[in-house]
Amino acid sequence: MNLLKAAIKSFKKFKLHSVINLFGLTLGITCSVVMFLYVVFQFSFDTFHEDANRIFRVNEIATMPQSKEISSSLRVPYGPALKNEIPEIDDFVRVKPKWHFDKFESNSKQIEIKNIIYADENFFNFFMFSLIQGDRNKVLLDKNGIVLTKKIATTLFG
Repeated sequence: MNLLKAAIKSFKKFKLHSVINLFGLTLGITCSVVMFLYVVFQFSFDTFHEDANRIFRVNEIATMPQSKEISSSLRVPYGPALKNEIPEIDDFVRVKPKWHFDKFESNSKQIEIKNIIYADENFFNFFMFSLIQGDRNKVLLDKNGIVLTKKIATTLFG
């Protein structure tokens, strides 16, 4: 109790220093919590895949006079070229998002689908997403094959 009284007395006597110290302490704790939450977030997703610690994403860094842009979209030949040039690379899969929406129609129902991605046929060898129907080793072998989420399949086909 005496320590608390001494702290209050000191706080009243040295107001400016106390406010600066409290601000610094608050800022330090806030930054630490934000960094901790960021790290937890970064390690919280896609850990259910087999060999998740061996899956990496390659980014391209484009440097321009006024800016620097980091993109995960590489040209198509990079996958085979990197595998041929770097012996530590066991395999690769190319995944490319489609930036505009597509409309699909089935049984006179029309649906606009967002979040479409193109992927190599070995996509399911890397990522352990479960399939409701179909063989994960054969589902993307057909160049015109698609995989639908349960929600989209239900919307299109009932």
